[in-house]
Amino acid sequence: MKKLVIILLAIIVLFPLNTFAGGWGSNITTVTGFYAWSNSNAYFRVANMENPDGCSNPLYLALDVNSINFKINYSTLMDAYASGSTVQLSYNGCTTGGYYPIINAIAVPHIW
Repeated sequence: MKKLVIILLAIIVLFPLNTFAGGWGSNITTVTGFYAWSNSNAYFRVANMENPDGCSNPLYLALDVNSINFKINYSTLMDAYASGSTVQLSYNGCTTGGYYPIINAIAVPHIW
């Protein structure tokens, strides 16, 4: 739990909240499933799916493996999945070809 708090504090310090203004989804939800390729993005499902950018296939949400915070975001979602914690997600566009919504930030609401 301490590790999760430290990770979230690092995100807040390195990337102020106004960096993600307008991208936060309206649902507080739980992670219900995921899969990851060894050479590509990681994909997640949540209980209350959102698709704010109108991507063509909103069945999964993507974490871009090339994102500077991929490892932090991935571990935050995995910790939330393992512990049953709720999350709120911020979105930024769709994967190549407009396919899946891209998650660009994660908040664990009960931490705030």
